[in-house]
Amino acid sequence: MGSIDLDPASTKEANKVVGAAKFYTEEDDGLSKKWFGNVWLNPPYAKNKIGAFAQKHVESDVKSACVLVNNGTDTIWFQLIAQSASAICFPKGRTKFWHPGRKSQPLQGQAVLYIGRKPVAFCKAFKDFGFYTVVVK
Repeated sequence: MGSIDLDPASTKEANKVVGAAKFYTEEDDGLSKKWFGNVWLNPPYAKNKIGAFAQKHVESDVKSACVLVNNGTDTIWFQLIAQSASAICFPKGRTKFWHPGRKSQPLQGQAVLYIGRKPVAFCKAFKDFGFYTVVVK
């Protein structure tokens, strides 16, 4: 993507790693704000939140996005995001998540979904992380 303009579901500490030009915290309520530019999204995984972030993502007019979520391919929210994706990477193993004071590991694998006009560049950038594919529509 070249840069990250917005992370709509972040914290001050997490943005030190992500490096988004603008980020929204839980207190800011990223669901109520306009999304723009190149977006990095690692939404809250709570069932009542992830669906809302998936819906907001597909309704937003962004240049491109990388969305990191559980690879819950059977869920409505995953299918919603995947339908807009132009490439997907399924990382090898479990992704270790960083949080101030601890690291955590989810109970299932993850997926990084790319939405944008450079799916081949995304696949080249993620080729060492795991299985990747361009989405044919």
